[in-house]
Amino acid sequence: MIDIKLIREDPDRYIEAARVKLIDADIPALLEVDAALRDARRQLQDARTAQNAAGKRIAGLTGDEKAAAIAEMQDLKAKVKRLGEAIDDLEPKLNELMLLAAQPAAAELLQRRLRIISRRYWSRA
Repeated sequence: MIDIKLIREDPDRYIEAARVKLIDADIPALLEVDAALRDARRQLQDARTAQNAAGKRIAGLTGDEKAAAIAEMQDLKAKVKRLGEAIDDLEPKLNELMLLAAQPAAAELLQRRLRIISRRYWSRA
């Protein structure tokens, strides 16, 4: 499988590779799903960090402050669950799109292929 970082750096190269190889790969959709997945993972990490900080803070609180912190913890728990589900939905989509991405051919291979096709074409004429 192709490294997603390479596709992010030069998407036009992979769009062209799919076109040349007649592969129906939707690179813009792949990049959208990748961006959404990276964003969801970042938000999940932030929520878990906040959840850990709130958990430590609750131990030293009493009364209304503790109740408010527990309510905040419940909100964070729901957010973590929601983000986890979003990630679980996005990962298979990204994997499916990645499998369709075409590896760009080296320039010398394309030139060789063109020479072979050209010879075949002109030998028939």
